[in-house]
Amino acid sequence: MTKSPFLLSLALVLAACNRAEPTKLPAAQSSEQTTATEHGHTMHLDLGQLQLGAYTLQVFQVAPVEAGKEADFDLEFAPQKPLPENVRGWIGNETGAGSRKVRFLNETASRMHGHPESPDNLASDAKFWIDIEGAGKGFVTPKR
Repeated sequence: MTKSPFLLSLALVLAACNRAEPTKLPAAQSSEQTTATEHGHTMHLDLGQLQLGAYTLQVFQVAPVEAGKEADFDLEFAPQKPLPENVRGWIGNETGAGSRKVRFLNETASRMHGHPESPDNLASDAKFWIDIEGAGKGFVTPKR
């Protein structure tokens, strides 16, 4: 009976010591940010800014683009403004032929997140396309 409080205390101390600290990687030689993001990604490339209708957004690639695999992108919109209702993205050509379009979801008050899948036959000049319903579409060039 006297061992129970001791074992409980020991278990609580060990559990508290196992909290993972955020991963930090060495600084890169480019504009690439290599600290772990809130989703555990270690890639956060700034691909540039787009103006689509009334929306200004910064595009970030958070996972490599590889043929036949899911990629990962963040869209950061101007703070204090409402996010668009419908945003779709895909990797490939402007028409989206052979690509799977995905809907981007709200992640924070100013950020949307999506996982478009790259086509199996990913062209060397493939772009990441963003289409905001009612505002237009634009592209950035993803990094492989």
